[in-house]
Amino acid sequence: MARRLASLAEHEQLASVLRDVAAREGAGELVSLLAAALEDHREGRDALGGRILLAAMILLTRPGGDALGPSLRGEARARGLEGLAGFLDDPPPLFLDQARRVQILKGKDGRPLTLGERKSLARNPGRFEIDRLLQDPAPEVVVNLLASSRLTEIDVVRIAAKRPAVPEVLRVVARSKRWVMRYRVRLALVSNPYLEPSLGVKIAPLLLEQDRRRLAADHTLHPRLREFLSRSLRRGRDGHAEEILPDMDGLDEDLEPADT
Repeated sequence: MARRLASLAEHEQLASVLRDVAAREGAGELVSLLAAALEDHREGRDALGGRILLAAMILLTRPGGDALGPSLRGEARARGLEGLAGFLDDPPPLFLDQARRVQILKGKDGRPLTLGERKSLARNPGRFEIDRLLQDPAPEVVVNLLASSRLTEIDVVRIAAKRPAVPEVLRVVARSKRWVMRYRVRLALVSNPYLEPSLGVKIAPLLLEQDRRRLAADHTLHPRLREFLSRSLRRGRDGHAEEILPDMDGLDEDLEPADT
């Protein structure tokens, strides 16, 4: 299995294999695989553990994949794998009510645009429309916007860092395999207190140690996420190296529109 996983270049392919493991062999086998990946990543054995964790995040945040969460968490806790259970945990975000207080984009006549109008606008936006749609509270609009070839990394960071934010919009960004690979997007997501902590603990192991240390002390973040970050740092101090993944492809790139 390890050889097969290592041969897969795309995280989406890895996520499909993890889904197949759960379907064929049950939650217990997938828990064993994820527990080994988490341990490998924490001890810096190779990059495969981190790639498997990212693929698991992709799987568990996709429609249908989130149904695996409860059985995986139950199995992990039954085995005493609290670190993995934390990675799979699913508490609500802190500021859900405040996140809804957002304004809808208005047309030239001052009338708020309908959801259909904003979705249509997001499919082929110019720079003027992008700057305004970055604030849109509807995940359906943001899905279309994220697919635009004119969108830049800094645009997506603005969506991920926006406060107050709608958790479903941040979830759309986290589900985007095109954008979640960018380090600055990951960091902005985990730093946002409106992000669902279940997503935060999946992305957090993929951050640099200095960023995890800073976030562990940020009391605007969900206590469950801070606890997870603190535990990962304690393991590092106890002699377990925590190496960052080598796939932070967006960290030093020019902020030009990405290819679709």
